[in-house]
Amino acid sequence: MKVLFLCKTFPKGPHDPIVSGEVKNAYYLALGIAGAGHEVTVWATGPKAERFTMGPLDVRVSVPPLKKGVFKTISENISDTAAFSKEHPKGQGFDVVINHRLTAPIGLLNLARKRHGSYIINTAHGTNWPEINANRFRTARGMATFLNGGGQLLLDRKSYAVSDKVVSVSAFQVKELQEIYRLPDDKIAVIRNGVVVGIVDIGTKL
Repeated sequence: MKVLFLCKTFPKGPHDPIVSGEVKNAYYLALGIAGAGHEVTVWATGPKAERFTMGPLDVRVSVPPLKKGVFKTISENISDTAAFSKEHPKGQGFDVVINHRLTAPIGLLNLARKRHGSYIINTAHGTNWPEINANRFRTARGMATFLNGGGQLLLDRKSYAVSDKVVSVSAFQVKELQEIYRLPDDKIAVIRNGVVVGIVDIGTKL
């Protein structure tokens, strides 16, 4: 099976910083799936455009055209979709696309589904929309954050809508996905965070 991972900064090895769910979950899951015999490609973002191999993984790093907020997300969507269209013509796609970025490149997901019939899995990272919404009229900064957050929310809804499954790490987040992102029950899969045995000393109490 050919699998594409979309994620934030991707480590070049276990000695690089591996922090946040966007990076850590994608890193260990990509290695695990490759270790099971599947062909895994990683598309990450970073400060420098490059391509490298890390063990069984083929890693491609692109630089977002813009650096902040919803405009960064939109520019990243456009550039990644254009690159994907060029590099993966019909017949050279992926069986599964797994997104671990905060917001997926919607155009790329649509293209993978329509051109290659890819199964799309999206990982939900939660939202601070209730807090943003509550503070929108208190300061000018609060209003700017509200407008940016609203744009991000619309993009998230669209990326979840084109996905076959959206992964939630908890029952609480399921409620959030249903109420804020308007997702039906059958599109949500709860997979709780775990520990990689052998990397972390879990002792005898867990």
